[in-house]
Amino acid sequence: MAISTGMTSLLSLRNLLLFGSWSLALIGSLQIHQLGGRLGHAVCGPWGCGPPVAALIGYHTFWCLLIFPAALILRVRWCPRACRHLGVGLLIVGIVGTVALLLIDGFNNAAAETYPLRWSMFRIVTFVDFPLLQLALTGVWLRFGGSRMTNCVEAEN
Repeated sequence: MAISTGMTSLLSLRNLLLFGSWSLALIGSLQIHQLGGRLGHAVCGPWGCGPPVAALIGYHTFWCLLIFPAALILRVRWCPRACRHLGVGLLIVGIVGTVALLLIDGFNNAAAETYPLRWSMFRIVTFVDFPLLQLALTGVWLRFGGSRMTNCVEAEN
């Protein structure tokens, strides 16, 4: 019994291999923290120390591997206009989230007042709970990246 009669089946061997390798890459990125001492110690400054560098690399890699392939698929399948709109939306979410993070965390923080730029960069890099940086970068790529898409409903009309 065939699941799909079209040219590409959702459960084709190629798609299963792609999904499996993507899943393994996601799991592997979360294991980078086990490298520990090889990548150095935690990021420290006048405000204290942050998480270990290996953990930061692992989490940022995880968010990139989670978001960028989806954005690539959307970029290939969607119209350029829709991708630009999505890119603007993601860029706004990334910027507003980053500004909100810095304002909330910087309120009554002596390190933020003394070293505003360095503290801001430290806080953005060490914030891995939500992919603000990755969403903003994806938004820039979708908004300003060159268009190679051909299968667009608007182009046919």
